[in-house]
Amino acid sequence: MKKTDVEEFTSSIEKQLTSASPAERDEAVSLQAPDSEDVKPQAHRSEVVGTLPGWVLSLRAYTVALKNLENIPREKKEQHLSRILAGWSKLILYACIVFKNVIEKRRLQIGDLNLELDFPAKLDARFLRMFFLMIPVYTSDVMRRDLGSQKLSLQLKNDGLAKSLSDQFLQTSVYADLKLPEYINRLKAFQKKSSGSHIFLEILLLKMREIFLRLGLQDNEQLPFLALAAEISADIKGLEGEERTQEIHRYTNELRRLGHVNKLRDMQ
Repeated sequence: MKKTDVEEFTSSIEKQLTSASPAERDEAVSLQAPDSEDVKPQAHRSEVVGTLPGWVLSLRAYTVALKNLENIPREKKEQHLSRILAGWSKLILYACIVFKNVIEKRRLQIGDLNLELDFPAKLDARFLRMFFLMIPVYTSDVMRRDLGSQKLSLQLKNDGLAKSLSDQFLQTSVYADLKLPEYINRLKAFQKKSSGSHIFLEILLLKMREIFLRLGLQDNEQLPFLALAAEISADIKGLEGEERTQEIHRYTNELRRLGHVNKLRDMQ
């Protein structure tokens, strides 16, 4: 378009928008304003239901893309990984909210599908707690499938990328799932960071159980791995001082017998 045509076009729009005086515009808005009784919240927002699967798919695509990117600067990898960790942390949050709503309402809606959940009259709270704790563990497992690559070992060790405890858990989980160098030390570092949160200590212990059952332990890994599990168990129980030391010693002695450890894995 010519410049004169553009100016004429924009001038016509401006004229249409400003032809009325401020008083006339205020009066027109007042006449069209609905009564407060007629203002009601929208009961159904189906577009949100359709957005969530697309968001999850986009997050997974973003994650896989980073795993397959090699020829980009380290700084760019770290920037993308930080965003991906935050995205998967948000997915954990959404899943926990959905879990809470399902338990309270005993109903699950997936698109146009409504499911009524028939729970027992007396539902074991321990079962619900275990199911809840498995949400971050399962999420980390899915993330590991999309992101797991030794090419990201340096970025996965960078403590400055994680903005929250959930981010740090996911970052540590992927590193440990790949059994990258000194992964047990990374697990110990997260144990210290989550020392004030019993729920994250429990999640970490469940994650270690999953790693053990899926990959097993080499001879040189058994003692430090089981010792860390014993420390986390003692922390969860709130033990201190001599009681904590005795619990760690008892727990480690029971599990580090090679036959016992192998039997634990083979029974699963």
